[in-house]
Amino acid sequence: MDRYNAEGYPDPTAAEALENIMREEKAKNYKPCVFICSPFAGDIEKS
Repeated sequence: MDRYNAEGYPDPTAAEALENIMREEKAKNYKPCVFICSPFAGDIEKS
């Protein structure tokens, strides 16, 4: 992502807005990997 507009001038407002949009999209797609450890996994009749 470029912080400069087509004429070569700095455009921090647009760059920040695009960064915020990208950050929100990344947060929406984030799915943490969760491992669940249970002593009751498997044979439930035994307990």
